[in-house]
Amino acid sequence: MQKQVYLSYCGDFGFYGKSLTLMKTKTFAFIYHGCSQTAGYFSGTWSIEDSILILNTVSGKNIFQSRYKMQGNDLLPLTEEENKFTLCEAHIDPFLAV
Repeated sequence: MQKQVYLSYCGDFGFYGKSLTLMKTKTFAFIYHGCSQTAGYFSGTWSIEDSILILNTVSGKNIFQSRYKMQGNDLLPLTEEENKFTLCEAHIDPFLAV
């Protein structure tokens, strides 16, 4: 399965986190765990156009942006910066940072 992963992004979601995994098959999985013990999973397809990642959900209610600017290690939503993602290997959990 790891060989099929194209990129993995992580981010903050309340006291817990979120992850966005882009597969080489042009599908994605978005998983989140929030501070109110809410959790969820969305999936769909993705594409990149002019450094913009476009996510098309095929399941569930969408709680994240569908377009992100790819900038360095980050995915920045085009409408609100607080919901950004960072490549998992570069992500620093703010609750574990000293």
